[in-house]
Amino acid sequence: MYELVIRLKSGREFTVICEECSLTRNGFGEIINIHFEGLQNIKPIILDPSQIELMYEVLQPEADKARPKPSTDCGWK
Repeated sequence: MYELVIRLKSGREFTVICEECSLTRNGFGEIINIHFEGLQNIKPIILDPSQIELMYEVLQPEADKARPKPSTDCGWK
């Protein structure tokens, strides 16, 4: 389960809770499509990807335990 916060260029911000989220980018790295699977908290939305200013995931403590931690061991002796 993912909790994503999306902020638009207009300043409006909303939270999306979904099971899966995928982005499609064009050759310039711009987001051209966002697909949400299993929306939990909102109705289907129409969103112009060019209007997204910021998108980030809110991590929950139980989600942190399920994710692999990055290794701090550099392998040097």
